[in-house]
Amino acid sequence: MAIASPQEPIAVSNENKLLFQTDPDRFKRIVTNDDSEERFASVSTVDDLLLCEVIRYGIFNKEEMIGPLASLYRQLKTKMSDEDRHSVYRHVVGFVEHSSVSINAFLPFIAEDQARMIVSTAVIDYISLGPLT
Repeated sequence: MAIASPQEPIAVSNENKLLFQTDPDRFKRIVTNDDSEERFASVSTVDDLLLCEVIRYGIFNKEEMIGPLASLYRQLKTKMSDEDRHSVYRHVVGFVEHSSVSINAFLPFIAEDQARMIVSTAVIDYISLGPLT
């Protein structure tokens, strides 16, 4: 599955509410849509796009999603502040803690970010929230 580049311009949300908070049914439809172009066209902010794609990976856990998600993360992190990425990350934690989204959703934050507050928190959460084996 190839992931197309997000169309420009996508803004960073100036609101505190993300799509999953304002329209959870629409968020679910976007996350479960296999067409990346349709997903990207369905969101209007980079924070919603990042959250949708990370949650999608955390649900499906398909190896072929890793490369495109890593590339997308690198693109989006240049458009988002550390604080905005951390805010999205905190929502990912909520999904992992309260739904069937796997801890693998933390991997883009661990592998592709350079902000210590994001990477270190993601590593701790990955270890803390992962299954005991």
